[in-house]
Amino acid sequence: MELDLLLNYSNFIKNNQHIFSNLKKENLRKDSVLRYFNSELPKYFDSKSKNYENFQNLKNEIILLVFIAHYVGINDHLSSTRLWSIIMKKYLSRIFNHYLSLKYNNYKNFFFIIALGKLGVKDLNYSSDIDLIIIFDSKKSTIPIRDFDKTIKEILSKVSNSSNSFFHKIDMRLRPDFGNEFIVSDYENSIDYYSSVGRNWERLAFHRSCFLCGSHSLYIDFKNSINGFLYRQTFDFYAIDEIKKLFKFSQNHDSKINIKSSSGYIRTCENIVHFLQLLWSGKIKKLRNISIHKLFKVLESNQNIIKKEDIFLIKKAYYYYRWIEDLLHIKHNSKQNVISLENHDLAQFDSNFDIKILEFSKNIKNIFDKLFIDIHINPSFKIDNFNTNSRDIIQTWFNKSKNKIASGQIKKDFDNIINAYLNIVYQLEKRDELIIKFDFLLTYYKSGIHLAALYKYNNRIINELVFIFSNSTKLTNQLNKYNFLVETLVYYFNHGSDHLITKIIYKKDFDIDLKNLINSLYESLFLFDYLFLKEKISFNSYQFQRSRNIRSFIFQLFTLVKNFYIKDNKLINTDIFPVLYGSTALFQNLSYSDSDIFFIKMDNNISHLDSIKIVKRFYLIINQYLDKKMVNIDYRNKPFGNNSEIIISYEDFIKFYKNNNDDFHKFSFYKCDLITNILKYKKDFFYNKKKIISTFNNVNPVYLDKMIKVKTTSLDLKSVITIYDLLLIFDKINNSEKFNIINDLIFLKRSLNEEDLKNINTNIDLSFYIKKIKT
Repeated sequence: MELDLLLNYSNFIKNNQHIFSNLKKENLRKDSVLRYFNSELPKYFDSKSKNYENFQNLKNEIILLVFIAHYVGINDHLSSTRLWSIIMKKYLSRIFNHYLSLKYNNYKNFFFIIALGKLGVKDLNYSSDIDLIIIFDSKKSTIPIRDFDKTIKEILSKVSNSSNSFFHKIDMRLRPDFGNEFIVSDYENSIDYYSSVGRNWERLAFHRSCFLCGSHSLYIDFKNSINGFLYRQTFDFYAIDEIKKLFKFSQNHDSKINIKSSSGYIRTCENIVHFLQLLWSGKIKKLRNISIHKLFKVLESNQNIIKKEDIFLIKKAYYYYRWIEDLLHIKHNSKQNVISLENHDLAQFDSNFDIKILEFSKNIKNIFDKLFIDIHINPSFKIDNFNTNSRDIIQTWFNKSKNKIASGQIKKDFDNIINAYLNIVYQLEKRDELIIKFDFLLTYYKSGIHLAALYKYNNRIINELVFIFSNSTKLTNQLNKYNFLVETLVYYFNHGSDHLITKIIYKKDFDIDLKNLINSLYESLFLFDYLFLKEKISFNSYQFQRSRNIRSFIFQLFTLVKNFYIKDNKLINTDIFPVLYGSTALFQNLSYSDSDIFFIKMDNNISHLDSIKIVKRFYLIINQYLDKKMVNIDYRNKPFGNNSEIIISYEDFIKFYKNNNDDFHKFSFYKCDLITNILKYKKDFFYNKKKIISTFNNVNPVYLDKMIKVKTTSLDLKSVITIYDLLLIFDKINNSEKFNIINDLIFLKRSLNEEDLKNINTNIDLSFYIKKIKT
């Protein structure tokens, strides 16, 4: 290998060239380096070995092998930093476990170590500090926390101070601040700390963290316990402003640049990525990834969050900066980040490095500034266009800004959103009505402050609020009752609706899980109704998405209720599942649709009485907490009449429809579906349903005429739709093509959906559609 340039550049490499002088390129592949590390590692923990505790020696060898493999083009930057991070994690874990095992027999199940920063995101460079938090479960361990803390301090002193056993500089300052002398943090106290007083910079630090060693199950439980702190469902844009102030960039002096901390360099690139991660990871689960390399890919596919060309430029600059940083660190194997633009040593590797880094930094600073640019909205509205009542309301808004908001920045943001709204509506016909609607939201949505912050980070929100206020009474009422739905619009603008579905991570707290489930359902239904009105979604997709989210909600809510009942009563698990009837079962739910529900049990693991209690508890939750104007889940229409039980066995359910030739039940069974996450049950249900329907006798036309007569007694649009639905199912069961009405049915459904959302009358000639089917 041609390494003369490196040997002349770095004394560290020159003094250790014996390590690689006889190596071939194939010995520098990732698997070869890792194999070498694993074979050498035991020697440093064997007290009889001459290498015992000389941890720095092996570390230096691996640094050289990883760097040279990158330099000669065997591994790219991503592979090199990941390999180095994996090795350092393994090395550090071995060190902690080695010294702890010398003192304690049983310790592994009661502690874990979290790696943060560069090691946490598996992007470690050769001289990075290692940031750690050590959590200890003092209640379950027989080891006193004071003794464990003392042992940890001894280990850290041994491996992070200058001595034969020196390993690396280790930083413990990111741990929770309990105001005591311990560097080990108690498990339960840490959960309470982050859940109650955790600060924004700590939330950001956890976005850049991973498990190092100890009990992985304890670590997972810990992360789940503070999940609400880490990934907020509600956007907190002023928190982002606060975090921005935490990042202070080094000022460039003359031709000196800190490649890590100067504005426009490594830390700026990282901050942009992690600002976006902090902002959107509560909604977009793919952004919870700790790897900055994977975050680049996620952001590249989310152009509503950041422009693709911007994230591409950040990525390109970041990797170039990191290459320069590696060269600086490898020169003397030290943490050296300051460079001079006249640095002739670096010019040996790239003669244009000075031009490149200055151009990169200029572009990176522009991207960073765009994220937090202070906009100013000049008033262009004419106050005289509004009536007296509206002018009084507007004056109240500005008085609030002037007299009640202390912060200059928040005052400016508040004035901006008022001016922006008035600039849009003052020329509209219903401007005075729009003032009243906006006043309600501005007054009650966290005093308008949060709404102003939302506008600051996505100014499209005003136009969409005007659209909703102007076009949908139903959605306007939902916004006023559930203010957080405003954020659903911002989420859509920045991410789209492709991955929006009612789904939560259970936090083992029934009230919190219930609230999150309901809010998530309301968000999804609100958004799809909005998309329907904006004509941004096809009618088929609209029906499907509404149905899918309601089905998911019912399944998850019932699972939540069932699991808590089983746990409270110390029962074994049982398979009880909802059966849906009607439009939601057929994935045709619309804004006016009910979702009819029943329950069946697939086993006898618990008593029938317990099964009934679980279902009744579910119904109680539905009645008590669910807003029927958002979604109506109806369990009154029992499939076997009012005298039937609220839950029956799967075998009895199938047997009933198999042996029943009543035309009403034929229609009912055709429009039912089992909601389950167990594939064998789903397949069996589908098979039995298909088989039973194939054995049905034809529906008697007399029954159909009777139903049409009943539905036309008091003719309205919903009744006509019901009749058309019956006719389609009649054709399906009878295997006929008597009624060619599918296009008419879609038109009628769309019309009723618009009537429901807009609170209007479409004035459709219903008699025309009745005559059409009678002919």
